[in-house]
Amino acid sequence: MWLRRKCDQNLRNVWDGHKLLDLEELESDLETELEHIDFNYEPATLVLDKHEVPPCKGDIPVDQVQLVWLPSSIDSNGFSQPEY
Repeated sequence: MWLRRKCDQNLRNVWDGHKLLDLEELESDLETELEHIDFNYEPATLVLDKHEVPPCKGDIPVDQVQLVWLPSSIDSNGFSQPEY
């Protein structure tokens, strides 16, 4: 934000005719600010916190309800065996 305000101020000064815009100084300030951003906000060094948000009933739309039946029987060992 600081750089944007400085650029806006310099541009207003140019349009008002009070002083000339020093393009090299402005580019140098921009390069310095971009290096600062690159150094401080490296994606690999960002620390992320995990926040789980449980869904609410209203967040889950249900369009259709279907019933599926797969015939099966219980064998002598107590395991379910498919009958299809």
